[in-house]
Amino acid sequence: MNPKHTKQNFIMNFRVFERMKWKEVAGQAGADIYEYYTYKNEILKAKRKTPNRNYYIPISNIGLEENGYGMHRETKSKAIRKLAYAGLIKWEKEVGGTFRIIKLI
Repeated sequence: MNPKHTKQNFIMNFRVFERMKWKEVAGQAGADIYEYYTYKNEILKAKRKTPNRNYYIPISNIGLEENGYGMHRETKSKAIRKLAYAGLIKWEKEVGGTFRIIKLI
């Protein structure tokens, strides 16, 4: 095997029960945000070689749309606020900016 061309495998750490909890709290939008967040977070963990750490991930409308999770900005905002109120995530947002969320569990 040529070390220059080793195949990089990526396995998403997807927890079904976590996704179900997000869906229970915020509906289908919550489940979509969970999938998008988990995908982006796992890529950062793999790049930075930190398997036990969660990162703040921007949840932009364009990013969601490009990955097949398109939703209205109001729907996204309501879902993020419901998830934060339930204690599943923490969020931050600058005026005119996008939400950045981190998973607490």
